Amino acid sequence: MGTLTVNFNGICTWIPAWAFGAINIPAKEGLKWRVVLPSGGNGFAYAGSRSGGVRSVPPHLAALDVGQAPIAAMTGALPGVLQLTQSSWALRGVAITVDNPVDLPPGYPLQSKLDLIPSLSVCAGLDPGESVTLDGGAVAGQRSSAFFDIFAGTLKPQFLGPAANEVANCIYTVETDGHPRLAVHTFFDQSSTVISFKNPFVDITIENVGQGADTWWDFVIHYLVCTSMPEKLLPPGPPDPIVDGLTSGCSNSQWP
Repeated sequence: MGTLTVNFNGICTWIPAWAFGAINIPAKEGLKWRVVLPSGGNGFAYAGSRSGGVRSVPPHLAALDVGQAPIAAMTGALPGVLQLTQSSWALRGVAITVDNPVDLPPGYPLQSKLDLIPSLSVCAGLDPGESVTLDGGAVAGQRSSAFFDIFAGTLKPQFLGPAANEVANCIYTVETDGHPRLAVHTFFDQSSTVISFKNPFVDITIENVGQGADTWWDFVIHYLVCTSMPEKLLPPGPPDPIVDGLTSGCSNSQWP
């Protein structure tokens, strides 16, 4: 047996499997959550009615960082990743999941409510009757840097630093059958590889954060999983506090 812990930092949008029905995308059997990393590689300008003028959102980089966890083997090379350092890779159109999870026992379900993770509908400040709609292409991967599918394990949403900062991330933990393995598939040609780790207990990070900059308005990138950008968007939390280089703009979010 082993244990894999994944720290999701930055612009990671949590979409429950029940939401797939509205966009006619079949969810794989047993899927609980899809964590989408919207493609913010080019950055963009946002001029919503609450933005106080045009706001610049800098380019963001989606990446996998295995930290100090030694890799035993990779079954193939992937064109959907680009090695950045000895332990990290940029994600350029890949689906990731745990290859050998051990399911939870009956009566101990995967946590389904991420209380501390900001809601997209709340942050958009929608009027009664308004809604934000998922973009099937973004959720399916065509317009995202990566997604991570979760079938088993437990989730621990938390604030980084004091809760008043409202910089939220999520920690995913799953027991594995033997040393942890990650399965990675490219969106465009379905190339695949399995990353096997040497140790039974592995801690890694999946992140989508600003390249050289981070702003309060980075939260706008989350809405790239939607069919349109809300005009009334107001990111969570105050704009000033910075925790580990991240403002509240680089919080995780949850649908809706």
